[in-house]
Amino acid sequence: MIVYNVADRESFENANSWLSEAQKFADPSTAKLLVGNKADLPQSQRKVSPADASDFAQKHNISWIETSAKEGTNVVEAFRAICAKVLKEQQTELSMDSSRGENGTSVRIEASSDEKKNNSQNCCG
Repeated sequence: MIVYNVADRESFENANSWLSEAQKFADPSTAKLLVGNKADLPQSQRKVSPADASDFAQKHNISWIETSAKEGTNVVEAFRAICAKVLKEQQTELSMDSSRGENGTSVRIEASSDEKKNNSQNCCG
């Protein structure tokens, strides 16, 4: 999660370097979510608009959400969103792992003709 304060433009601008650091050191498939906190503040105190956040998220191909820790708005939803991304990525990796060999080639396992004969007979005969 890359969290910024909607009332602090500098924290939003730092999101770019935080994202760069994450991309530099984390696995490319690492789930990322841009989170604007303090969404409960009045419009007059905001320094980052939802449009700015949306543009940033689109530019970097990540999702975003605004939250209010003070009011509990969208906090659980933010964690659910990031967890859903992690689970989806793990399912994709597991699916790829189960159908691919170590070098990325497809693997198909078939029973030998002797095994096929044995399996066609009753086990307890």
